[in-house]
Amino acid sequence: METRLTIDWISITSHGVGGWVGYSSHPSLGTGDDWILTNGKNGYNEGAKHALGVSTYRNLNRPDMGKHTIYSGKSLQKIDQQHNVTPFDILAWHIGKSDNITRLDIALDFIDSTLTVQQFIDAYEAKQCFTPLKSASEIRTINHEGHTFYIGSTKKRKKLMRIYDKKAESKTDYPWVRAEAQIMGKPATNLSRQMINGDNIKTVMLGALYDICHFPTIETWSKAIDERVDIKLSNDTESLSKTRDWLEKTVFGCI
Repeated sequence: METRLTIDWISITSHGVGGWVGYSSHPSLGTGDDWILTNGKNGYNEGAKHALGVSTYRNLNRPDMGKHTIYSGKSLQKIDQQHNVTPFDILAWHIGKSDNITRLDIALDFIDSTLTVQQFIDAYEAKQCFTPLKSASEIRTINHEGHTFYIGSTKKRKKLMRIYDKKAESKTDYPWVRAEAQIMGKPATNLSRQMINGDNIKTVMLGALYDICHFPTIETWSKAIDERVDIKLSNDTESLSKTRDWLEKTVFGCI
């Protein structure tokens, strides 16, 4: 079995002065012909897209909205492969410019493992999941190949955990389950700063996953998450963290 920890999405909003196409994204993408103009969205009336998949938006009538740039998971992979610029380099560059990180997705992959999405659902329903999030939902595709479990609101999405069958999505030949945390707003900026300024990015990323939800009775999950450092994305998780630690020690004996 292999576990893999990656950044799978970065969205930023910049309020700095300067140009737009190519100037509000990492310098490795340049400002030339690799960008094409597109339609705007989400209140931005102009857009542009890079050949590697990065999108950027602005609204000249609303300078207060700033310039919004989106790095999808696939575009992050392509940038790393073609320019040797990692997602952490991109985060550091934007943090250095005092940009706001408006969304950050962290993915923990379990590859070639016996772990299934259903195990997470069973643990959640048995109240063996510690999370400050109040809702959960399950989605299966019509052919039952795809299986996704959401912890948190898919509408508000301030903090959300998606656990899904990555094998079905990517059509690989080997088992692959992904647990992906989506963090938005100020917590995303705070987490990014902790990642860039900390001694060990991996332990901070695992700490973010743990802060959103934890499955102490799923051995594969617990082993993967064990290297974490405890972080706090927002104040509303402090009392939960204390309760969670007590339950793990006294009830599950996991730590």
